[in-house]
Amino acid sequence: MIEESKRAEFLVADHFEITGRGVVVLGKILSGAFRAGMLACGMEGFSPLTITSVESLRGTNADISVGIAFREHSGLQTLRDQFPIGSVLTAHELSIASAL
Repeated sequence: MIEESKRAEFLVADHFEITGRGVVVLGKILSGAFRAGMLACGMEGFSPLTITSVESLRGTNADISVGIAFREHSGLQTLRDQFPIGSVLTAHELSIASAL
């Protein structure tokens, strides 16, 4: 049995691509904690993506404080469609629970 054990929410502010690293969503964490290995869900009709890294950013823009990277993706435009600016990205960490 698989159950949801952790959930986190992230407000999307921007996107970009880093050659050799993947695509990145910039924004701020609304709730929970993000970690590599979590599954990120966005707009309906897209498969969840596995988060490969989470980076804290320094700067003057309060709306952009974290970058979430995805190595497996279908390109920057697809990422923009899946996680539009202003949308809430939801990530889940799944655990396997024993059924007794």
